[in-house]
Amino acid sequence: SGELTLIPELQSDPRLADNPACAQARSFVGVPVPFPDGEIMAVLCAFTPKGSEPLHLADADRALLSQLATQAGVLLHSRKLK
Repeated sequence: SGELTLIPELQSDPRLADNPACAQARSFVGVPVPFPDGEIMAVLCAFTPKGSEPLHLADADRALLSQLATQAGVLLHSRKLK
C-alpha cells in the first residue's frame, strides 16, 4: 500500500493552490485503497471546509484511516470477483 497524504493548507501548496476543486477546502487527506494483492485501485480522501482549522492527524488517526482504506479495498475486491 502507499503512504497517507496530508495537506493541512491547500492554498499554500503550489500543486493545488490554483485548483478550482480545492477553492472551498482548507485541508486534504488521502489514503490509497489497495486490493489484497497490493495493487492500488482508488484513494480514500476527505477535505475540511474553508474557514476551518488546518487538519492535523495523530498517529492513531492515521492508522485508523489506513485500516479503513485497506478494508474498503477488501470489500471492493470481493465485489469485483462476483
